Amino acid sequence: MILVFYAVFYRKTLVDVDWPLLVFFLLAFVDFRSLSTVPAVSELFLRNVDTGSQLHIFLLSVLLSQAVSNVPAVFFTSGLSNRWLPIAYGVNVGGNGLVTGSLANFIAIRLMAGETLRDGENVWVLFHRYSLVFFAVTVAEAAFVLWAVF
Repeated sequence: MILVFYAVFYRKTLVDVDWPLLVFFLLAFVDFRSLSTVPAVSELFLRNVDTGSQLHIFLLSVLLSQAVSNVPAVFFTSGLSNRWLPIAYGVNVGGNGLVTGSLANFIAIRLMAGETLRDGENVWVLFHRYSLVFFAVTVAEAAFVLWAVF
């Protein structure tokens, strides 16, 4: 009903929606959790990752976040382990680093892509110059906290 309402009265709004991003976000919630339950996929990860180790789950969450974004990484990793603390730390830290670490990063960069920066530097390069350093520092700090405190 809402889509029909917008199609009739606010057609331009529907045209302006970033549909590919919306579809990716919706599929991430469904597909990545399901993907972790596929026997071949789960066996691959379970064979190579010690799911009893908080540090391994943390690092898996961090690396998956860099590849597919932190929200899908939560769903995938939680299908392999119920250790919520290293998953939470991992996907939070994993939201840093590459622009793919978080959909919020990607959205912000896409919004800035048309902007001219003061020094003319590419917004993608500028983002990664700071985010990769921050990523390295936060990975080390969070890994230390998991190791030393928990």
